[in-house]
Amino acid sequence: MIKTVTLRYLFKKLLLFLLILIIGISLLFQVKYFGKVEISKNENNMIEWLISLTTPIFKGDKNIKTILNMRNLIAINYPLLVVKGETNINFDLSKDDDTIVILSYDETKNTVYKEIYEDQNMPIEIDSKKKNTGNFDYKKIEFMNQTKKKIDIESLIKNANKLDFTTKPSILIYHTHTTESYRPSKTYNYTSIDKYGHTLDNNFNVVRVGEQLSKLLSNKYGYKVYHSKDVNDYPEYKGSYTRSLEVLEKYKKNHPDIKVFLDIHRDGYTTIDKTNFQFIKTINEKKAAKVMLVVGTDELGLYHPSWRQNLFFAINLQRNLHTVCPGIERPINIAVARYNQHISPASLIIEIGSNGNTLDEALFSCNFIAEALDKTIRGR
Repeated sequence: MIKTVTLRYLFKKLLLFLLILIIGISLLFQVKYFGKVEISKNENNMIEWLISLTTPIFKGDKNIKTILNMRNLIAINYPLLVVKGETNINFDLSKDDDTIVILSYDETKNTVYKEIYEDQNMPIEIDSKKKNTGNFDYKKIEFMNQTKKKIDIESLIKNANKLDFTTKPSILIYHTHTTESYRPSKTYNYTSIDKYGHTLDNNFNVVRVGEQLSKLLSNKYGYKVYHSKDVNDYPEYKGSYTRSLEVLEKYKKNHPDIKVFLDIHRDGYTTIDKTNFQFIKTINEKKAAKVMLVVGTDELGLYHPSWRQNLFFAINLQRNLHTVCPGIERPINIAVARYNQHISPASLIIEIGSNGNTLDEALFSCNFIAEALDKTIRGR
C-alpha cells in the first residue's frame, strides 16, 4: 500500500513537470500557433474543467491552480477545445492591449471607489473595491499608478534623458478608438451607432478633436502635423491597438521626421448610478473638457524600453497644462498596458473629456493642449 502511494506521488510529480515543460513551450509559440481564441464558459468553472480535461489525476487538486492559469490552460488545450466545439471564446492569448483593468476613483478625494474594465465591449462596472496604493503628489502633479512598479518620480526627473529635439519635430495625431464620440449637444448633434457613444461621422467623433488640435499646432505654433483618420475600432472593436500599430509603423517608415506620437481619445467613464461622468473645467464661464494623460508600461511583458521617457514627457506636459490652465489636468494614468507607446520616447495617449462631455468642450480644450505641447516640446 505504501509503495502504491509512493508511485502515485512520483507519477503526479512527473506529470506536473511535463505540464510545466509543455506550458513553457506553449507560451513561446502561443501567438503564432494559437492566435486569439475565445471561450464562452464561466471562468470560475473553466479552470477546473480544463485541469480535468488535461490530466484527470489532478482534478480537484488546488495546488495545481497556482501553476496553471487561463492563458496556459487554453494554450495547452486549444486542439481539444476545437474538437469539443468551444470556439466562441472571449480570451486573447496575444495580450492585446485592448483589455486592461482601470482603477477608477473620485478625483475630488483621490480615492478608489470602483473598478471598471475598459475592454472590447466598453466599460463594465465591478462591485469589488481595491485600495489605491498608487496615488501620490509631486510638485502639484498627481498620478494614478495602476502598475506594481515602484516609481521614484524625483529620481526619474533627475536622471531621464531630456527631450532634446535638434530640429522642430513633426507630430502624428491618430486615433486607436476612432469612433469614440461625445454627448450630443445643440451645436453637435448626432445619432450614435451604439449605446456607448460612437459614430463613424468624423464631424462628431475624436477625429474632429484631432483635426482641431492639428490645426492649432500647425497654424499657430508652426509644427508639421500628420493626422491619421484611419478607422481602427470598427467594425470590430477587438484588436484596435493591433490595427493602430500598423498605422503607426506605416507613418514612421514613410515619414521619419515624426518624433511625437499622440493617440487622441475620449474617456469612457460611467459612475456607480450608470450615468456618464462629465469632466469639466470652467474658464471665464466657458466649459472645457478636462485632460488625462495615459502612460503605458511593460507591465504585461511586452517590449517597451522607453516607457520611463514617455512618463518624463507626460510629467512635463502635465506641468505645462497646469501652467496654461490650472485645473484642466486630471491625474496622469500610469497603466499596465503598453498602448503602442514603444513606437517613440515621445508617445502618449491624451484623453480629452469623457463620454459625458460635449464635443464643444473637447474642442475648447485643444487650445490649452496645443499651447502646453508647444512649451513641452521646446523644453520650457
